[in-house]
Amino acid sequence: MGKDEFEVKYNSLPDGISYNINEIRKTIHLDLPFLNYGNHYKVYVDGKETGYYETSRNMIGVSNISKGKHNIVIKYKQCNSEKATKVISILATLLLILLAIFKNITFIGKKKKIDIKQR
Repeated sequence: MGKDEFEVKYNSLPDGISYNINEIRKTIHLDLPFLNYGNHYKVYVDGKETGYYETSRNMIGVSNISKGKHNIVIKYKQCNSEKATKVISILATLLLILLAIFKNITFIGKKKKIDIKQR
């Protein structure tokens, strides 16, 4: 490894990723290999929330990193419109299920009546 290179280990999380950086020697800015899809992330350096920026490669960058070992966690945060969309989808699905059950019960009841008249 060169002077500016360091070893990075990562672990996938259900809502993001965790990086364990073993040795930072010279840099205070990190260009992390994680695509930036807007302002929907929270970044934690050693357990403390910190800001981030979009790098020239459209990745997440973190500044003010001191030399040494660090744990960096990037978590996805849902915006309010996504939360509302999930609630509306769940309610619509439940409504469709209830309508299907109601229609099925009504249809079965009518079918039995028709069978009785035909006999």
